Amino acid sequence: MQLRVIIAFLVVIVAYIYSALLFSGPFDPLVCCLTYRTFGCPAIIIDGQVAEGFESSKSAFRVQFETGHSKGAQWVLWENGKEVVNLYGSYGEDGYDSDSLQTVFSSTKAFAPLVIGKLMEQGLLDIYDPVAKHWPEFAAHGKENITITEILRHEAGLDALSEPIPWSTFIDLDNKEKPFHKLVEDSDPVWYHNISRRSYHGITIGLLLNEIVKRVDPLKRNLAQVFHEEFTKPLGVEFFIGLPDEKFSKFFPISEWPLYYTYVNAIIPFMTGTLRDPVVLHAMTIFSNDRSKIVRGIKALRGPDGEISFSVPNSNRRDSVKTVSPATNGVSNAKSMAKILAMVANYGQLDGKVYLKRETIEKMLTVSTPPMEDALMQMQTLFTDGGWAKDIILKSYVGWGGLGGSLVQFSPQKNQVFVYVMTGATMGGLGDRRTISMINGLPTTFTE
Repeated sequence: MQLRVIIAFLVVIVAYIYSALLFSGPFDPLVCCLTYRTFGCPAIIIDGQVAEGFESSKSAFRVQFETGHSKGAQWVLWENGKEVVNLYGSYGEDGYDSDSLQTVFSSTKAFAPLVIGKLMEQGLLDIYDPVAKHWPEFAAHGKENITITEILRHEAGLDALSEPIPWSTFIDLDNKEKPFHKLVEDSDPVWYHNISRRSYHGITIGLLLNEIVKRVDPLKRNLAQVFHEEFTKPLGVEFFIGLPDEKFSKFFPISEWPLYYTYVNAIIPFMTGTLRDPVVLHAMTIFSNDRSKIVRGIKALRGPDGEISFSVPNSNRRDSVKTVSPATNGVSNAKSMAKILAMVANYGQLDGKVYLKRETIEKMLTVSTPPMEDALMQMQTLFTDGGWAKDIILKSYVGWGGLGGSLVQFSPQKNQVFVYVMTGATMGGLGDRRTISMINGLPTTFTE
């Protein structure tokens, strides 16, 4: 009898904890979770400016904090060359505001092409050039016909190299033992012809573009330096590809879902077929099915302990944040990113100054290949020849997103921009429940 009582008591306790974790958000402290968000929850701070007509988007922004789904986040929109929304929120992220910097992961990929565009209009390269024209050693192992635009569109067959990139190379691309350029030159391209020619070059795309830039720039600058000197410095914004030491005081590391929350809200539902969040379901599918064993992109980088991974904890390391990885480690805030893209959405001009020629932007927006299945992403993608994903979130918008949920989208057709960045990472890579709800709250001028 006593044993039955104990078992019944334990079942009730487990059921209570499980229910509480389902009710809570991933960034609720454990005490807050176990009291159904009635005790031990941090204060919520929401501040910033919202133009008339954008109030519902602000309400959606607030909800992500009220439900424990964000720690620190920023949401900025521009329309017709003017900033119309600039919000930041904090939930237990002390000192976080609109100036705070965080890693935006693959959202960086929306900005690296600007450097290629600048060098193109200076006559130093063309996006349709074979890479080997500017980097002769690249041609080895059957790579002589791969073009710059094929790299930009993730079609170069180099989603990973023949040897995983050692961490020592990732944080020091020119190190004498294994320089990155040598790893590339010694690699065979691999295309998954039974699936698609396209496979997301998650880590390698930025490093490849960086090597091209170093070879064609007359001053031998790397991609990060050109980006800073041609765009971020004259625009007066903070976006760093390789964070300098003096800016670490403004840097906030990224936080992942706690393991217990991941099990209750992702792993167990996925294993039992009850997972309903489409973003989380897609992420779980990518890493669990047979295709993940074939596609190399997941295994492109070795971590500092030799493991095959690109993880949030590794990305928070100071040596990682400081390295020049133009596909994965841009560090910025939403207002800076949105201002840069407002210039692009206005065909290279902002506040009367020209940063890129209109014809450069138009060429970068050219689409010469149809939508195709991405072998790694396991979804149809359409890329412009300049490397921007088109119609991935809303029609007429281009851009990309980042690990954990950051999202950057702009539309030259509408002259509109929206950017979301955060310190609390979900399992999303191209938006998640937070950005979807805020987009649904936008005026119809954005969504139709």
